Amino acid sequence: MLNIEKVPSYVSIRNWSLKLGLAELEDKKAFEEETYWNLIIDESAVIGREKILLILGTPLSKLKTDSSLSFKDVVPLFMETKTSWTKETVAQALEKVENSLKGKIEYVVSDRGSTLTGALKLRSLEHVPDITHHLSNSIEYIYKKDPEFIALKADIAQIRVKNLMGKDCFLAAPNMRTKSRFLNLYAMADWLKKVLDNFAFLSESHRKKLQPILNKKELCKTLILQCTWIRKLSKTFKNKGLGKGAIDEAKRIMTLPPNVYRSSRYQILHDRFIRYLNDLLVRFPTIERLIICSDIIESFFGKFKYRKSNTSKSISTDMLVMNLFGKKLDFRAVKKGVQKIKLQRIDKWKKENTVPSISQL
Repeated sequence: MLNIEKVPSYVSIRNWSLKLGLAELEDKKAFEEETYWNLIIDESAVIGREKILLILGTPLSKLKTDSSLSFKDVVPLFMETKTSWTKETVAQALEKVENSLKGKIEYVVSDRGSTLTGALKLRSLEHVPDITHHLSNSIEYIYKKDPEFIALKADIAQIRVKNLMGKDCFLAAPNMRTKSRFLNLYAMADWLKKVLDNFAFLSESHRKKLQPILNKKELCKTLILQCTWIRKLSKTFKNKGLGKGAIDEAKRIMTLPPNVYRSSRYQILHDRFIRYLNDLLVRFPTIERLIICSDIIESFFGKFKYRKSNTSKSISTDMLVMNLFGKKLDFRAVKKGVQKIKLQRIDKWKKENTVPSISQL
């Protein structure tokens, strides 16, 4: 028990959180002896005109071998908001991180966005493309201009429109997002599998409504197979990283039974993934476990957005709380952080690292 006579106000608790967040961001003494690091970097359009650039770091000596990265496994090394980020400004942020670390940055995990990859080239840092984005980009490459797939989407949309509000609403397909739709095909694949598995048990009228799906049965089966394959591969490499154990498991996943139809669409995905793995193995032959998944940074953004969704129209200093995600702070650490960081420091950090909100303009 803290033996507090009065309940602290919301403002006091918020100020303590910001002080602790800034203290955690600035205090890197525990990592001074680390020799090698990997970074994970991403930018996110969070609220209004503000985009956060977040850079996380993991000492290679502390990488776990049997599970995915969690909040407690990574260290926020840089966070700042701007109305837009360019490869030059991202490169400047990376330079600040390099100067703050005594160890060497072995590689940086991110998507293949031109801003981030351009910044990594400017800093001559090795880039590891995120596996989730790579696989979704491969799916997009295969299907974006595929006339049969385009027709299938139109059929699914029609089935949804015609049945969503009626007595046969259970036939309606899930809504397809227009943004990042190739990252979100799993719901479609799950629905297609249910249709194919249960088609024979439906009434004649229901089968007639779903007949356009059955007319593209081979395409549907390929899409279901690919999404199953991607889910399993993503989970494997997220938990184990790129290493011998994960590669052996990937080979088992990619080995299809003799009776499974190998379409050209499946083969393209297979071949692009093999090239992706081979490129990484050639560039990083000595690293036992290579992190190739950036999901943890999406978790940071997701948790922060959830906290901010109903509380503010701007980001401001509140993003400092991300430095506390996954941290276990005892009373001594809390007291030290609150006493060490003054509110003037918070204001200074805000001016240097955030975009002014409308109320400040």
